[in-house]
Amino acid sequence: MYYKYIKALFFIFIGLIIASDCYSKCLSDAEQKKAEAPWRINADEVKYNKDKDQFAAKGNVVIKKANRKLTADFVIFNKKNMTASAVGNVIFVIGEDKLEGSGIDINLANEIGTVYDATLFYKKTNFYIRGDHIEKTSKNSYKLKQGSFTSCSGAKPAWQITGKNMKVALNGYGTATNIMFKVKDIPIFYSPFIIFPAKTERQSGFLMPALSYSTRKGEDITLPYFWAIDKNQDATFYLNHIGQRGEKLGAEYRYTLTENSKGTLMLDLLHDKEQDDDFNSDGYIRTNSDRYWLRGRIDHELPSDFSAKLALDLPSDQDYLTEFKTGMTGYNETNEYYEKNFHTSLEDYTDYVRKNRLNLSKSWDKYILHIDSILYEDIRVGLDREQDKSFYKLPSIAFNTLKQKMGDTPLYFDFKSLYFYYDGENTPKEMKADIYSRFYFPLNVADYFNFEPSVGLRASHTKTYDYKDDMPDYSSTDQTYDISLDLSSLLFNIFDTDIKNINKIKHTIIPRITYEYVPKEKIASYFEEEIEKKNLITYSITNNLIAKQKLSEGITDKKNNISYNRFLRFKISQRYDFNKESEPFSDIAAEAYISLGKYLFLTGEAEWSPYTGEFTSHSKGITIRDNRDDALSLEHRYKKNESESIAADINLKIDDNIEVYGSYEKNLYAGSNIEYKAGFLYGEQCWALALEYLNEENGDTKFELLLKLKGLGDF
Repeated sequence: MYYKYIKALFFIFIGLIIASDCYSKCLSDAEQKKAEAPWRINADEVKYNKDKDQFAAKGNVVIKKANRKLTADFVIFNKKNMTASAVGNVIFVIGEDKLEGSGIDINLANEIGTVYDATLFYKKTNFYIRGDHIEKTSKNSYKLKQGSFTSCSGAKPAWQITGKNMKVALNGYGTATNIMFKVKDIPIFYSPFIIFPAKTERQSGFLMPALSYSTRKGEDITLPYFWAIDKNQDATFYLNHIGQRGEKLGAEYRYTLTENSKGTLMLDLLHDKEQDDDFNSDGYIRTNSDRYWLRGRIDHELPSDFSAKLALDLPSDQDYLTEFKTGMTGYNETNEYYEKNFHTSLEDYTDYVRKNRLNLSKSWDKYILHIDSILYEDIRVGLDREQDKSFYKLPSIAFNTLKQKMGDTPLYFDFKSLYFYYDGENTPKEMKADIYSRFYFPLNVADYFNFEPSVGLRASHTKTYDYKDDMPDYSSTDQTYDISLDLSSLLFNIFDTDIKNINKIKHTIIPRITYEYVPKEKIASYFEEEIEKKNLITYSITNNLIAKQKLSEGITDKKNNISYNRFLRFKISQRYDFNKESEPFSDIAAEAYISLGKYLFLTGEAEWSPYTGEFTSHSKGITIRDNRDDALSLEHRYKKNESESIAADINLKIDDNIEVYGSYEKNLYAGSNIEYKAGFLYGEQCWALALEYLNEENGDTKFELLLKLKGLGDF
């Protein structure tokens, strides 16, 4: 019901933004001084007419001041009214930009004039604007009755847009009517009007649209509008037309005050034309037509050295993140943005329970305080609710100390404390307080072994009440302890090598045996996982190869010219559980990786049963690269009687202009394809063309043709 009102407000807001989008321009003190500097003239021959206060200069004429310079074969310069008329190889340089032509008439005071047979080169956007007459209407704007623009160099550019009544405001926008897009000299399409960017500074305005087509959605066109609110904040608004689904609206707000105080909030809205029956083959039917996704990340520094972090992730239903996995506002783009700017990731798009968290924290040298409010939202629509759709962990307070020495004694300790309260509509309420302290007594045995016994003491109180099925309230106080014994050693040897840039290789071997004993299970919690009884030994051995590398020649600072690279790690481990009467030995676990710079990266994990003589699980991956940035990645995962999949990615640079790429992922256990895509990219100095085909597990097939014109953006 409210969707149409939200939609109307969206368009009203966009209209107000565009109508009010104006910026005052003013000269800085430095620019003002440049404007007042005198013009100087040099030439092979200069004649001066005193009555007219006019110079006539011939041969290699140069008139310049500050970062302005006019050169030509012949110039008449009137000093009184600051006008100049020049012919022959005319070049007017304005900072990094350049106007060239056969002649020019210009007022050097206000830089208004006309250039004939002209070409304007605007370096910041690599624009070439050409016309029979280019009128310079101010210091940063131009007008042409008929002309062309392109970002390609040369007399015959790879592409150009021709048009009439062209107006260009540098660091702003350009407009033209009756435009024709041409590849070489071949007309491709016509439009009665165009707006194109001619700016590098952060400014408000429409961004380049994105276009694609898929069998499930039909034509998919996204038009973004960027609002530069001020130097610390901005916003982007999206109008997304999806042919078979409806109009999707999106908004993003971003601010940055410092590196540690910044935030982003994003919202998408869609009134969907379709209702799906079991889109993900997960047994849940989506019945809602009003769909949305609210997400955000905020990191903020607070007074008294506190910091706050907010994480929002609220999709409307279980299918939303799968259906809108790609695109400008899709799951993939959002996740990449969070990883780059906040060093955090979204939960997997297949997870039904989304976690939303507000965290306040403070760190001291040896203490850490966390105060959390957590909302868990089950996004499944079409589910007969016996459990909560929303439940809270509010508040959750943790105060911990880092491992530290106990005064002058040989003992060390750390301390953890936790209090939380759970509340849900259909589940019971639960309060829990937990205190856990651990004491360590590290010993060095015969200079070869490190032995560290430790004991943990735990006290917890749990209260569970408000059951909906007439179960009695439950309250318990529990004390327990656990014991750990850790014995390890470090063996190593250092080898000299003749390998280029590698001085030495260090081989370390770390054998380790640990014993863990927990006499009884921790009191059961309705929400928290139980801690099982333990009486087990874990033994492992880890091998590392570490290269000492010289970074580059000619650097005398040895400390900053050396790096240490662990290029191989191999670990094997197993457990023996005294609590198990049969098959007390666990699977033998092994993990390894090899890294040879950017050229080769190998990973592997495996678990092998000593009782069946079979692998119960294993995974392996390889990535190979070369100096051209060709890359091939393969990964295989297997878990006995549960899952098996394979994934591959390839990227090949055929030459400096052509690149092909593809990926393939298959569920071998179910015998079905998860996703595969193939793409082709051709790039030139001023343009690039990409073609991509994508087939997803849900059966949606998507074709995308992307044309990138340097200086204009993507189409």
